[in-house]
Amino acid sequence: MTAGVYLLIRHGNWAFRINNFLIFRLVGGMTTLMARASAFFERDIKKIVALSTLSQLGVIVVALGVGN
Repeated sequence: MTAGVYLLIRHGNWAFRINNFLIFRLVGGMTTLMARASAFFERDIKKIVALSTLSQLGVIVVALGVGN
C-alpha cells in the first residue's frame, strides 16, 4: 500500500509539475481507503497502529493534492 506514496515522493519532480495534482489525490485516497479497510478487520494491535499511521500518510498526500 505504501508503494504508491513512496513512488510519488521518490519521483515527485514530474508530479509537482502537474497543475491539478490529480495523481496525489488518487494515490492518497486509495492508500487511505485501503489502510482503513485493512485496519477494520485486523485483530493485532501492532498492525492496527501501523495501518492507522499509513492511513494518516494517505491523508497527508491527499492534502498535498488539494494544495494545502
